[in-house]
Amino acid sequence: LFIRKLNLGVHLEVADTLYFEKQWKLLSLNEILNRFTTHADKLAIIFLLSISGFSVYYNGTYELPFFAMLVSALGNSLSVQLSNNNTGAKSAAALFKQSIVTGSSVAFPLFFFFYIFSTPVFQFFFNGKYMDSIPLFNIAIFIAFLRVTNFAVILQVFKKNHTILFGSIIDLLVNIGTVLLLYPFWGINAFPAGFVIGTAFQIAYYIFKTKKLINAGIPDLIPLTWILALIVALTLFYSLLFYILQPLQTWAIIAIAAIITTAIIYLLTHFFGSKINNKKTVTSLEHE
Repeated sequence: LFIRKLNLGVHLEVADTLYFEKQWKLLSLNEILNRFTTHADKLAIIFLLSISGFSVYYNGTYELPFFAMLVSALGNSLSVQLSNNNTGAKSAAALFKQSIVTGSSVAFPLFFFFYIFSTPVFQFFFNGKYMDSIPLFNIAIFIAFLRVTNFAVILQVFKKNHTILFGSIIDLLVNIGTVLLLYPFWGINAFPAGFVIGTAFQIAYYIFKTKKLINAGIPDLIPLTWILALIVALTLFYSLLFYILQPLQTWAIIAIAAIITTAIIYLLTHFFGSKINNKKTVTSLEHE
């Protein structure tokens, strides 16, 4: 608001105030809607299951904090870079694409660790108490593929908060529609599936709008080859790792798999996640 006054003059104080209030109202509505979407399934489950059944559902669908922290960190970093440097369309697309590479370098190994080793994880941390939560957990954990960056960050920098809000509405509607469609056949498994599918539609909408906003192609925004190669490589590696570790005790399986996953994340982020800082990339951004 202060910068806008410096650029446009003091005579636009009322207009600036209205603009500021409008943007914050949109952001507030979006945050409220996101919170409701995140917890709406819990409200419905309370009326469908017993207390013990709700405990099984809650433990199975609890979203691990790693992914929210990752999205927040990458989103804040990307927002600062885009805002401070006045980057153009090509630079914005390159920064956004690299943030996905960085995010997937962390989120994808975590997904395969928790998905492949979900049974040992529940046996070790819950002493086998919530084993019925594993099918729910194995559905909910697919959200990791969608928690690789803040897909709305470019829209937010360009003050397209109405677009961001509409994306949240799409998320909620698709979520509800998916649950209504799948619940008769799949039971409570439909709720985590609805959350993941709704988020996927929301992200697809944000990518489509971002693509139009900065006039970039999908390959300019999304590292498709990297994502596919990483998924295939990690699928093969973790499947082999699970087979090798299977004869060991539960604590040993978790410990070894966790150490290896940490090493993989370090290597991926070290060699690929910091690519945006190399000389070639920085030079291309400076000469845009």
